[in-house]
Amino acid sequence: MNEKLKLFYAGTFSGYWVSDNYRESSFQKYFDVMSYDYRSVCKGDDIKMNMDFYKKVMKFSPDIVFINKGERFVPLFIQKIKKQNDSIFIAVFNGDQRGTTQDSAVLLGSVSDVLLLNNCDEKQWNEYYVRGVKKIIEYYTAADIATYYSMNNVQKRYDIVFIGGDYKDKFPLSEFRRDVIRVLSKKYSVAIAGSDSWRYLAKVHYVGRKYNLDFTNLVNLSRFSLGINAFNNITNYTSNRTWNSMACGVPHICHRFKGCESFFRDKIDILYFNDISDIIDIMEKLDKNEAIKIGLNGMDVIRHRHTYDNRTEELIEIYEDWRNNRNEKN
Repeated sequence: MNEKLKLFYAGTFSGYWVSDNYRESSFQKYFDVMSYDYRSVCKGDDIKMNMDFYKKVMKFSPDIVFINKGERFVPLFIQKIKKQNDSIFIAVFNGDQRGTTQDSAVLLGSVSDVLLLNNCDEKQWNEYYVRGVKKIIEYYTAADIATYYSMNNVQKRYDIVFIGGDYKDKFPLSEFRRDVIRVLSKKYSVAIAGSDSWRYLAKVHYVGRKYNLDFTNLVNLSRFSLGINAFNNITNYTSNRTWNSMACGVPHICHRFKGCESFFRDKIDILYFNDISDIIDIMEKLDKNEAIKIGLNGMDVIRHRHTYDNRTEELIEIYEDWRNNRNEKN
């Protein structure tokens, strides 16, 4: 049996929905992992934290350093690691890219071996390249299928559920999201899980924030789950809500976003909509058995392509490609 690769994981460890799932759900199965919660170390003194990080990396001598976000990191210390041991592969995951370049992603991405982004938006990628980032690869969040799964023989309580925030007018589709919820709540039993700002909708069943198994329970109590991303003009930008909802085996009605067909097939794995009337048509006219079939197909796609095991395998492939190219140059 081959010896495991060594991975130094520098993460946020906040318990939020994507911050630590890579490490807990899969990395620890595939790698010999050293975990480093960079937000809790040497608070208020970023230089001291970076020195501590550098020393621990050099002592552990990993094959891969995976930095999740990394807003406290100073590029100089990434450069010091590479100078001391250029066989260490450094990947920065700054995945949640919402249409604009981010300075922290530029600073770390320009001194690391790869910047991993949750989209493939050409305009955004070009801006990063111009600012010195060497390599960018699409890399997504996923579903932890031990947590998000289909429950058998559950009595449905809601017609449709939406899990997400009400962002006022912060993002392009904020108003559209509110309009959809408002219209659907007049006709159907709608459950909302998210921020307290949804409370103004009197007819909605507001249930507060739901994560992990509470999320799974809520989705399984519903005939359909609803997906409305904050954006629809960033290529392949999607929410973690998509993976988690579909992993529950409930048919997912999702707003059509740029690049969506590269993930799921309309009316086979998922149900795309353009406007509110499309949602109503689906809920009124779609045969119950066909809806169940679409939900299970979507779950199957998630379980085969969008788990954290899949992402770990992708990371290993990225690392091996980098190592092979490096060996060829040497």
